[in-house]
Amino acid sequence: MGAGTKRPGPMAAAIICAPECAPEQSSRQRLGNLCDCIIAAGVRPSYVRYCRPAQRSRTLVRTSELAVQNEPRLIAIVDDDDSVREGTKSLIRSMGLAAEAFSSGEDFLRSSQLGGTACLVADVNMPGMSGLDLHCRVAALPKSIPTILITAHPNDSVRERALSAGIVCYLVKPFSEDELLDCIRSAMSHEANGAGAA
Repeated sequence: MGAGTKRPGPMAAAIICAPECAPEQSSRQRLGNLCDCIIAAGVRPSYVRYCRPAQRSRTLVRTSELAVQNEPRLIAIVDDDDSVREGTKSLIRSMGLAAEAFSSGEDFLRSSQLGGTACLVADVNMPGMSGLDLHCRVAALPKSIPTILITAHPNDSVRERALSAGIVCYLVKPFSEDELLDCIRSAMSHEANGAGAA
């Protein structure tokens, strides 16, 4: 990362410790650098992920391929924890994707970014509207938004309810950049196929 880059919150600690990337490095190499830092920092790389079935290639899709010309490709992050919210936003932006963060589901639903959001990343446990409640609200919109739920407190009952409600991924913190990118790619695939989160 460049010297002028702001240091994000604790969730993006892997970004801070990543070595400088040479211009010729591929996205795969940069991902590898970040994963090496995650392991070096002592964060368990054995993240847990639950995803709905989706058609996915065995090869890593470059982040540039997630952006389709003339179509909105904004990733919205909704989390009441400041450090997690800003750290996840920085992590997604480091992948070359547009991202905006919101402190509550109510703020997101009132925002002007709602119509241009291609994927929603929401914490499960938040005051007021939960991540699952927010998913149900956006799923009822004329154009539903594929949703990824994240949580530091996994619960089998909530996970089953979320998957039944049509979320794309259920991620347990801490998660790696590679894992989050894989879920975002799945969400974009659902949206491109017109499936949304249904």
